[in-house]
Formats: sequence, structure tokens, C-alpha cells
Amino acid sequence: MAEQAAADAKAAASAAARAADWAAKAATSSRSAQRSASAANASATAAKKSVSATVAHHGRAVLDANAAQAAAEAAGGHAGQANDEATEAERDAAAARSAADAAESDAGSARGVATRSENDATAAEASAARAQEDAAEAQEAATRTEEEAKNKKQVEQASVSGPAGAAEVLGVPYGVTGTAESDGFCTGTNGCDYNVDYRITGTMLYFVVLCTFPDTPLDDCVGDLEVEYVASAPIEIDETRKVHIDGFDLTTSMLQAFAKGMVKDFTDCWDGKVTGCLWATAIVAPTVLGVAAKLVRGIRTAAVTGTGMSEAVAAARDAGLAAEATTGAVRTASTAAAVAGELEAVNVVARAHGYANAAGLGKGVLWANKADNLTYMNAGHVAKVKQAGFTRSQIETVFKYYDKVRKVTPQNPSAGPRADLMEYLLKNW
Repeated sequence: MAEQAAADAKAAASAAARAADWAAKAATSSRSAQRSASAANASATAAKKSVSATVAHHGRAVLDANAAQAAAEAAGGHAGQANDEATEAERDAAAARSAADAAESDAGSARGVATRSENDATAAEASAARAQEDAAEAQEAATRTEEEAKNKKQVEQASVSGPAGAAEVLGVPYGVTGTAESDGFCTGTNGCDYNVDYRITGTMLYFVVLCTFPDTPLDDCVGDLEVEYVASAPIEIDETRKVHIDGFDLTTSMLQAFAKGMVKDFTDCWDGKVTGCLWATAIVAPTVLGVAAKLVRGIRTAAVTGTGMSEAVAAARDAGLAAEATTGAVRTASTAAAVAGELEAVNVVARAHGYANAAGLGKGVLWANKADNLTYMNAGHVAKVKQAGFTRSQIETVFKYYDKVRKVTPQNPSAGPRADLMEYLLKNW
């Protein structure tokens, strides 16, 4: 029994222990439950708040939905209007595209017209340029013709039949003045006839005219004439002529006009503007004129050959050639001698092209006179020279000649311009 009791006590103790353990666990669970209840209570409170917020949001959502619906309905109306406007815009765009196509077509036509106009303008400019070139060439030809006419007139005057009455001699009146006087005695009818006494005074200068290129006749040397002073003579001419006037009063101004007219007649005679005039016989020309050209040519020959210069100068002096004329002739002859070699080289070039001597290369073939050479500094003349068959080496030969001439005689009016022209041809060959 005791054992049983002990066993029962032990069992009761174990049960008590377990009960205590469960009690502890229950307490723990109670605390957890308490915490869970608190949490649940908090969640419930939050849920209530959430429900309230949800209700509020729902109300606002309903309002927003209503507003959105209204906006959508309005948007639908605007969309319809926008669609109509888009349709209208499409129609406008189509019209604009059509207009653009038409404009492009018009622009193409305009470009075509502009191109044709530009081509026409280009052609017109080319024609104008050709016309200008033709005009310039005509002017050059006129200038050359005028210069040649002047030189031909000099050649005609420098002949036996010229005013000076001697071969290769030219007379130039200088400082010519005139007076006219009358006794005032009137005769005749329908006015008055008066005897007018004229007196013309001045100085006549005489020059020998030779070709720059030796042994070349003057007729073949027009444009390259060399004029050398040889002598002078006083002009003292007295002549009486009858003059008719419609009135009766012979005034001083009338006499002055008569005097000027007489002086003009005299100078026109010597300038070759009047043919058959008798003024030449009124001047006593120096006897040396008959042999002046021969004397000057003798001095030139002596200078070129290097022998007989003293004899040639003595002969000129003894014949009455003025000292300054002799000095000038020697100077010119010395120049000719200094360039004799170069001149002969140019003669070779001339003969190669069918000319008798260098004179044939003038008159616009290669060169011109004096400043006229400047008018040939153009591409057209370069082409012309090439087409004529001249070579660059031949142009160099001509350049060397005139370059030397202008150095030994700076006063030569044509040497410098001709050298410059040849240099231009070489640079633009």
C-alpha cells in the first residue's frame, strides 16, 4: 500500500510538475494571446480608419469619374471638331501641294527662260566684245593710216618736186609771222578794191630725210624715216595783192585777218596741204641742199665701215653743211654703226618672211611707230604674229636690236616702244 501510495505520490508529483509546466506554457500563451488581441484591436482600429478612407476615396472617385465622364464627353465633341478641322486641313494641304507643284512647274519654266536669257546675254557680251575689238582694230588701222599718210607726205615733200626742190630734203617753216598794210585807196565798184602789202618773216629749217635702215628707198621706209637737220634760211617775203571788200572801210582787224590768212597759206604750202603753190620760189634755199642727203649718207657709210669718217666730215663742212648738222649726222651714223650687227640679223628675219629688209616688218606686221606699239600689246597680236610664221627666236632677235637701239639713242621715239612690244610678245608667247 505504501508502495502504491508512493507510486501514486510520485505520479501525482509528476502530474503536478506537468501541470505547472502547462500552466507556465498557458501563461505564456495567455500573454501571446493578449499581444495578439492588442494587435488585433489595433488592426481593427486601422481597418475602421481604412474603411473610412476607402469610403472617402470612393466618394472622390465617383466625383472624379463623373468629371472624367463629362470631360470625355466634351473631348468627344472636341475630337469631332478636330476631326472636321483635320479633314479641312488635309484639303488645304492637298491644295497647297497642287499650288506647290504648279509653282515648281512655273519655277522650272522660269529657270528655262533664265537659262536662255543668260545664254543670250553671254552671246550678246561676246558680240559686244568682238565689236569692241573690231572698233579698236579699226581705230588702230585709222591711226596707222594717218601716220603713214603723214610719212608719205614727208616722202613726197622730200623729193626734187617737193617745196625744198631737193631729193631727200624736207623744209619746215618755223616762227612764221605776217603783217598786212594798205594805203586805204579804194577803187572798183560794189564795195572797194584795196592794194594790200603783205610781209612774211620767219625761219625755214631744212632736214635730210633718210630711212632708218640703210640702202632702203624712202618709199619703202614709210614709218621708219629718220630726219636730220642740215641747214636753215631766213624767210623774208614781200608781196602785194588786191583785196575786195563789200564795204568801204578797211579796218585794222581786217588787215590782221588778211595777214593770218596769208601765213596760213604759206604754212599749208610747206605742210603739203596745198599743191602747186609758188611760195617755195620766194625763199633762197642754201645751195648745200642739193647735196645734203649725199653728204649725210657718206657720213653714215663711213661710220658703219669704220673708214673715211674724217674725209666725209670735211666734205660736208666744205659744202656748207652747218656744224651742228654735221655733228648730228655723225651721232646718228655712229648709232647706226653700233647696231649694225643686230640690224643685219633683223634683215635676215625679214628676208625669211619675204621682205626686202627690216622696214617690211613695220606697219603692224611686227611693230608700229612710237606709242602706237602699245596698242599691239594684246593676245590678238600675239596670235597674229604666230600665224604669220614667226618663231620665238626671231622675236628675240628683233628685241635685241631695238633694245640696243634704245640704249645707245634714248631720244629715238620708236626704239623703246618697239623693244617693249617685242618683250611683251616673248612673255606671252
